[in-house]
Amino acid sequence: MPNRCSSKPKMGDKVDALETQMVNVTSTLDELSRQMANHAQ
Repeated sequence: MPNRCSSKPKMGDKVDALETQMVNVTSTLDELSRQMANHAQ
């Protein structure tokens, strides 16, 4: 009988996914701040 926990994502997988999301959020915020700085001039 297979272990039921094996189907759940591992902690490392969750951390990797979270890091990827944070990189996306950071780059989006960088782009937004650049656009706002350009409009402010």
